[in-house]
Amino acid sequence: MADRKDGFTPIFDDMAQRVGLNVAAVFGCVWRHCQMRHGTCHASLETMSGLLNVSKRTVQKHLDTLEKRGFIRKIEPEHRHMPPTYACLYEPSVTRVAELSMLSV
Repeated sequence: MADRKDGFTPIFDDMAQRVGLNVAAVFGCVWRHCQMRHGTCHASLETMSGLLNVSKRTVQKHLDTLEKRGFIRKIEPEHRHMPPTYACLYEPSVTRVAELSMLSV
């Protein structure tokens, strides 16, 4: 499992209220990776499971839930041996997060 100490994975209150805490944690992980340069989540199941300290099967189950509920979209890879990527279709309000980060400057 990944042992990453840099950054954080957000859990958005509105998402947790809609789908539960565990599914919201997976969404937060996808959302976090979508903020990087590609604009989509390229993290593997292994990476996400390591960051969240859950099994790959649990991550996959929650990704399926998020896709069925319309919060993310799975993008199939061009090559069959590559993992899929995910796009966020739901953009949470992060105003409060931005305000708090300004306080630490």
